[in-house]
Amino acid sequence: MMDHLDLIIMGGYYGDGRRRGIISHFLVGVAVPPTVEGTEPSEFHSLGRVGSGYTMDELAELLQKLSPHWQRVRIGYNPPGLVWTKEKPDVWIAPHNSHIVEEASGKLYSRHVKPEDDFDGSPKKKRQMKILPTLASQFRGADLSGISQTSALLANKEFCVLTGWKTLTKQEIETKIVENGGTVVQNPGPDTFCVLASECTLRVRNIAKVGSYDVARLDWLMAAMEQGIRVLPPWTPADLLSISPLTSEALSTQFDKYGDSYTQPATLESLKYSLAQVEKLGDAVQLTPEDLADFDIELFSGPSPYGMFRLCYAYFDKYEKIHDPTSKEISNLYLSELDFCFYGGKSTAFIEEQTTHVVVHSKFLQHLTEIQAINRQRPHKFHLVTDVWVEESVKTRTRQDECSLVVGLK
Repeated sequence: MMDHLDLIIMGGYYGDGRRRGIISHFLVGVAVPPTVEGTEPSEFHSLGRVGSGYTMDELAELLQKLSPHWQRVRIGYNPPGLVWTKEKPDVWIAPHNSHIVEEASGKLYSRHVKPEDDFDGSPKKKRQMKILPTLASQFRGADLSGISQTSALLANKEFCVLTGWKTLTKQEIETKIVENGGTVVQNPGPDTFCVLASECTLRVRNIAKVGSYDVARLDWLMAAMEQGIRVLPPWTPADLLSISPLTSEALSTQFDKYGDSYTQPATLESLKYSLAQVEKLGDAVQLTPEDLADFDIELFSGPSPYGMFRLCYAYFDKYEKIHDPTSKEISNLYLSELDFCFYGGKSTAFIEEQTTHVVVHSKFLQHLTEIQAINRQRPHKFHLVTDVWVEESVKTRTRQDECSLVVGLK
């Protein structure tokens, strides 16, 4: 482990109270290692702000050295080579005019940047012995110099890519954006068309809290680029991980709150998304068999061929002992039971009060007398039919009359 950490001052923040009007906190960061060994770093990424570990006298001495070089941060402008998060400093300073702050045992020490410094505070002679604190490679921007444009799909659009996508890295996606005429920034700004991510990461959630940017799924952009189309397809709610108020208002005229379009036919994917939104919003309703039967009549102007057994509850006589599913299965009613349930019926493990049908196999009638005795004792009789009734109903797509298919039951 490192016993100290060297960071470069990238900017400053004005204080409050007795420190009002003076810089009281610093934005510090680390250097991205240069691609050519032996050259100085040209890109620096912020890590966070520091505001303790030094006395007022030490702060005054440091500010005296830095004050001639502070520059005001302008809205929409990022100084070349400095990359920071949404939390921008009040003032910034060029690296060659800055100071190194060394964090050790909870205290800060500073010194001016020296020619032999590697902009992370470590002298070059110790480079091989020290692990440099730098931004992880998966979060760095791509080297976009020398990339040729092959399409104008993304012309005049600025994107901020936060993550990779499937097998592609963040840098490879940024390269594809430039190839298609777009531009890339590492932090969203006033000209950013949208932020792109493949999943809802912590940074995505932080950007969503701000509410200024749309965060689109990379699936949306990658599909457009792979299809070779000339115009970006408009967003649907399913394409967005986070929606700005302006976009939300525009989409509300085209989609309901579940993301279902008012004008476009539903697809399998859009239907999955809408149903997931119903669950997410807590609006799911458990439909009863009676509700489903009403829907059948409404949709098909009568009984549905796909719900012909709706409201039917059947006991299939397939076990050695009646009412004992643990006993040996002696008749093959599996396919009949499967068809019955597929077309809206519900099978029961026992002959119950709600049982409307008992289905026996036409070639295995050994329980017939016992079942008929049970039926005689019931105030509400069930239909006693064979598997032929199920088969004929499925074949004709119409529920057959139970009385006409009592083969072998007389």
